[in-house]
Amino acid sequence: MPKSKSKKSQTVPATETPEVSVDASDYVVIPCSVEELNVHLRAFIEAFVLPHSQARCIEFLIDKRSEWSRDYPSPRSVQICLKADALLRMVGLHKQYCTQIPNSKRTAGHYEATFGNSPGVYFALYTPPCKLTAIEAEEKYSWEDNCAILSYEAGKKAIFFLHSGGVWKCEKV
Repeated sequence: MPKSKSKKSQTVPATETPEVSVDASDYVVIPCSVEELNVHLRAFIEAFVLPHSQARCIEFLIDKRSEWSRDYPSPRSVQICLKADALLRMVGLHKQYCTQIPNSKRTAGHYEATFGNSPGVYFALYTPPCKLTAIEAEEKYSWEDNCAILSYEAGKKAIFFLHSGGVWKCEKV
């Protein structure tokens, strides 16, 4: 279980990326099984991604993920990973269920109030799947500078971190 530390909320102008200060020593990374990740990714895609993009997302983020090799990348695995990366950067989300979190609300206090301190399933292309809280995921996303998904309830509640800086809360009630 991740350690929880109380952090004060900070207000950041809407034009700036907020600083959510989480030190790596503040939490323990909890591994996530491939099976659990697949359940969360598939549910996220089916619930929050626009229908015309779903098949490609499932193909590259789930079906072909085993072809990526982080340790010994072949030209083919690099090509698949780059396609998955491009796909995530352009994915269309259902506006009915997904709303952008303003930069001014991307604070520890807002994340704790909205998502609590429980970990969700975290997926990013270039890191192994694991379980993180929203605050930890924000810090990891900010540091890694790539797209990521943090899923709390498969197909019901998640956060989508977009490479360009946007963060989206996706929720079906």
